[in-house]
Amino acid sequence: MAVSTKRRSSAKHLYERRTRTLSMRAAQQLSEYLPGPRSLPDYIIVGEKRCGTTSLHRYLLQHPQIRSPLTAKSTHFFDINFDKGLDWYRSFFVPDHISWTGKAPRARRRHEPTKTIVGETSPYYLFHPLAAERIARLLPDVKLIVMLREPGIRAWSHFRYETAKGNEHLSFEEAIATESARLAGAEQGLIDNPHSVNDAHRAFSYVARGRYAQTLRRLHVAVGDPSRVHVVTSEDLFMKPHQSLNAVHEFLEIDGYKTPLLTPGRQNIPSEAPPVDLRSVRELLTLDQAQLAKLLDREVWQ
Repeated sequence: MAVSTKRRSSAKHLYERRTRTLSMRAAQQLSEYLPGPRSLPDYIIVGEKRCGTTSLHRYLLQHPQIRSPLTAKSTHFFDINFDKGLDWYRSFFVPDHISWTGKAPRARRRHEPTKTIVGETSPYYLFHPLAAERIARLLPDVKLIVMLREPGIRAWSHFRYETAKGNEHLSFEEAIATESARLAGAEQGLIDNPHSVNDAHRAFSYVARGRYAQTLRRLHVAVGDPSRVHVVTSEDLFMKPHQSLNAVHEFLEIDGYKTPLLTPGRQNIPSEAPPVDLRSVRELLTLDQAQLAKLLDREVWQ
């Protein structure tokens, strides 16, 4: 049965009003009433978790050339939903003929951009052992944005997040001490069983997800062209937001734009981290930090 013009109009209105708050289920339902061919993402913010990916995602959606996906943020297609297939993934992006680009100020709606792009943000992609290869295979031209944060603070923020969700019942010190045992075999298990999900790998990888050189190198190898990968630190994003965003806009080959609203997506440090515990995390990542400096040709955190 053909979808009525009235229902299509209503769906488009809902998309414009609720794009950034739709759940995956709601996005799937809305997708049925927005017919037409859909492009896959031009860019993906691939992670890392607790590094400001939500804020960057929201900032980019304010740009007049960036169209919002139907989901609030993440589809998790290339990590935990890969078995659902490419058509399932494509359904989370708006039809090409819809050029609306988010909750734009009135002044931005006075003209239609000559070029629009669409992207998504799934912070587990960087750490999942199969995601980079999957992205490279299915999206050979996609641009990838990596967000990094000082690894000790990132680990603490991650720990506090999992504790607040009720997933973590150990102290931070205990969680760091037992992380290797908790994650033993997890990565290889995901590789051996490509459609499996390992909750411990996602939740308890406080130190492991701070091995940025390792995951960034894997991403470079998968895409085969490091120029398609852009690295942003959360420290730069929040201390020099316009400068950082201008660099991202240039990377995405869209016009420069002074984003009017720069409010962080989350407060990622709800309380001060114990200095001794942070030192233990940083000591575990000393070698990786040296390798990261070589990979990026600069010291990131002094």
